[in-house]
Amino acid sequence: MKEKGINCVFHYQPLHNSPIYLNKFVDDEGLKSNFTFTSKVADKLVRLPLWIGIDNVKEFIIDKLIKFFE
Repeated sequence: MKEKGINCVFHYQPLHNSPIYLNKFVDDEGLKSNFTFTSKVADKLVRLPLWIGIDNVKEFIIDKLIKFFE
């Protein structure tokens, strides 16, 4: 997407990886719950562009996204 001029960024951090969770809910044996699926999916998410005025370029972005996944 970057090569097409579209800035998609990684943004999502699972709550169980956040400092507050790690401080409150991790014991000597590790995490108290199994978050395998959440961790797996979190590494694959990106945040698509969104801003005021996107209407001017949204068709361009949609077209490039479709072509990227074809």
